[in-house]
Amino acid sequence: MNWRQFGIGIAFFILALAIGAILMYRLTHQGHMGIGLLRGFKLSALMLAALGAAIYNITHSL
Repeated sequence: MNWRQFGIGIAFFILALAIGAILMYRLTHQGHMGIGLLRGFKLSALMLAALGAAIYNITHSL
């Protein structure tokens, strides 16, 4: 088991959770954070990329 790659995967997963929390806050509290529609889509793409990187790193560490 490659612990370094596993740790990187966990870090990407935590990053994806944090971005998801920001997006959920934006969707439930309309406009309080100043995140527009385009920035919301960019954050969604970044969250999916971080989640994909987390899955890749965790599966390749085993």
